[in-house]
Parts: sequence; structure tokens; C-alpha cells
Amino acid sequence: MRAGARRCRADLRQEVVHLIGDATQCSTNLPSATRRIALTVPDFLLGPYVVAETALLLSAGQRLLRSFVGQLPVQVVALPFELPAFDVYMVWHARVHSDPAFVWFRNQLAAVHDQP
Repeated sequence: MRAGARRCRADLRQEVVHLIGDATQCSTNLPSATRRIALTVPDFLLGPYVVAETALLLSAGQRLLRSFVGQLPVQVVALPFELPAFDVYMVWHARVHSDPAFVWFRNQLAAVHDQP
């Protein structure tokens, strides 16, 4: 949401979505509201820039979104409802499974993921 923009119920029903393949079934379980995808973007990093220039909503990871605060006229607010948990996976080619650099990198990603 743009800084200074009015918050209203309509804003919660119009959102920017980054689609990965056929991932259109990412339910937000909005209470008593129907989700309306107003725009899809080819890269999730474009979302904050779109939000900065519109009255649309973007739901994404808090760490990612906080990196845009101060750079763009946006703010991060908690969702007014709970989202279901989801699993996160890493996938790599078998040829780099034992490569020390890739082992280190995967361990770094796992450590960041395990932080609150």
C-alpha cells in the first residue's frame, strides 16, 4: 500500500500476484471476501514497485518487503488473518551434491530459513 493511502476493505481484495508456473491456487483464506487478482507480474521483485505506484496490495515474505521500506513509499503491515503454513524445499543437481561450495551455500540457506 502506498504511504498515506487510505486503507479500506476493497484494498484487501485487489492484489498483485507473482505466478510461478500454474500456481494460481494460492489461497489466502480471506474472511468473508473474495480474492481478486488485479495484476500478475513476471518477477516477485516487481511487486513492491507496482504497489508504490498504485492502491494495490502485495502479500509476500516480511523480510523481502521490509527491504523496500525507506527505498519506496510503501509500508509493511501484518495481515488481518492467519495464513496456512507451507513447506520450503531446496533442489540441486546431483553433480554438486558433494561440492564443498554448494554444501556451504545450502547450509547458509538452511540457517537463514531457521531464523525467526
